[in-house]
Amino acid sequence: MPAWYDITGLSPDRASEGCDGIDESCDRIKQFIAKEIDIGILPSRIALAGFSQGGAMSLFCGLQLPQEMKPAGILVMSGYLPAAKKFKLTPGFEDIRVLHCHGTSDPVVQHQWGEMTKTAVQNQVCSAAAFVIEISIVSLLMNYISNFFL
Repeated sequence: MPAWYDITGLSPDRASEGCDGIDESCDRIKQFIAKEIDIGILPSRIALAGFSQGGAMSLFCGLQLPQEMKPAGILVMSGYLPAAKKFKLTPGFEDIRVLHCHGTSDPVVQHQWGEMTKTAVQNQVCSAAAFVIEISIVSLLMNYISNFFL
């Protein structure tokens, strides 16, 4: 199922995914950010947000951007960390705030993937006390954007 990148399965072990196309999609996101910076928007005024696979891209790409593109924050709605085995947090990004919202009844992006994402990201910044990834769990929320988050 190609979109931002190719999803070849929905196994619980998302860290091993190949995610063909993910690097090209990150390059597109960098181009969008670069255009905003070129017109005078400070990176500290830019936030990345996405739902489902878009949330996965916001997290994966947003925490690995070049230092000069460091965003103000990241919002992930019903997402996860794709290709976690190749994820490397950009040094200096330990203070980026991440809000990860997830429902417990999501049949597409399982709740446990949100918890695994939090652990995977925090493991890379275990020495940074300032790093906060907050996961907001909503009982019975499925795979859609709820007014609860708006």
